[in-house]
Amino acid sequence: MPETRVPVEELQSRLGDWLRRVEEGEHIVITRKGRDVAQIKAVKETAREDSLPSLEEWRASVTVSGEDLSETVRQQRTEERY
Repeated sequence: MPETRVPVEELQSRLGDWLRRVEEGEHIVITRKGRDVAQIKAVKETAREDSLPSLEEWRASVTVSGEDLSETVRQQRTEERY
C-alpha cells in the first residue's frame, strides 16, 4: 500500500483530491512542521465475519415454541401459593 506524507496546509487546500487518492488505496500521513501527526486510510467496505446481524435479521431468525410466557407465569404463581 503506497504511503504519502502531506503537510496539513496542503491537505486543507486540496482535501477532495487527497480523499480520492485514499479511496483508491493510498495511505496518507499528515504532517505538521515536519512531524507525523495523523493518518488517513480507506475504510473497508466489507463486513467483518464476526460482526453481528442487524436487529431485523436476528428477529426474523428467532422462533418461539412452547406455551405463552404469561401462561407459564400464571401456572407458577398458582403452584407457589398452594
